[in-house]
Amino acid sequence: MIALDGTREIVLTPKHLEYIKHINPEMAEFIRLITAKQFVFYWEQEYRIGSIINDPLSLFKTLFPICQGFKIYTEVVFEDLANGLSIVDLDNFHQNEANSIIYTEIDIFQFWPEFLTITLECEIENSEHDLGHFKNFKIIYSSKK
Repeated sequence: MIALDGTREIVLTPKHLEYIKHINPEMAEFIRLITAKQFVFYWEQEYRIGSIINDPLSLFKTLFPICQGFKIYTEVVFEDLANGLSIVDLDNFHQNEANSIIYTEIDIFQFWPEFLTITLECEIENSEHDLGHFKNFKIIYSSKK
């Protein structure tokens, strides 16, 4: 399981889209269309310019060692108000054997070159070099007041 604070590190920004557009305009338009609602949602809810892209992160975590985490006992609730929430026994209070891995750290500087290389079908050296020109491609965020 990738913790939400981890997934929130992977934000597709207008800068990323513009870069993708220079390399592959058709792919850029496709990505823009499938993330347009998320761009609006994150701006209205969090004043975040960009879209958190959870699904690619989950896939890339499987393909590449980009996440660090810890083993722990976790239970998912399937009823009432907490339906769908995960309960994590951080202090091992119940002394249960670990049944999951919670990933909390993500190497965004490894994610983006890999993501762009596969998405754009280009050499990783090209995407790593190009990303080096981004001044700050992590998160554009300001808290709601």
